[in-house]
This record gives sequence, structure tokens and C-alpha cells, in this order.
Amino acid sequence: MNWLHVCVALFVICIVTMVLISLLSKAPTAEQLRYTYGAATLAEKTETRASWNGWDILHTAIILGVVVAFYVYFW
Repeated sequence: MNWLHVCVALFVICIVTMVLISLLSKAPTAEQLRYTYGAATLAEKTETRASWNGWDILHTAIILGVVVAFYVYFW
């Protein structure tokens, strides 16, 4: 069995599992949907964007740099 076959099998198993769980669980209530980003009011979205400061951007850039360096080195 090739490693690619194993990867495809794992991918398919994950997709099937997610579909089965979503079909067997009940739909979210309006209260639960309130916590999604799409349901946020304009004031809540503005507050979320304003909470990012320079350190958050720096840490995000560092993490992305490490991930890119990892893939460049091991690809």
C-alpha cells in the first residue's frame, strides 16, 4: 500500500466522519449562532478588529514565517 493511498483514505474517513456527525446532530439554536463571526453586529466586528495590536501582528508574522521556512526546507 502506497503512502498516497493512506493519505487519501484518511482524508475520506475524515470527510465521512464530519458528514455523519453533522447529519446526526441537531441544528444550532439562534443563541448558538449568535457567537459566529457572520452573525456579529458591526460594533462587535469593529471591536474585534480594534483589539489587534502590533504584538499580535508581529507574532502572526513570526508564526507564518516559521511555517513557510518549514515547508521550504522540507519540501
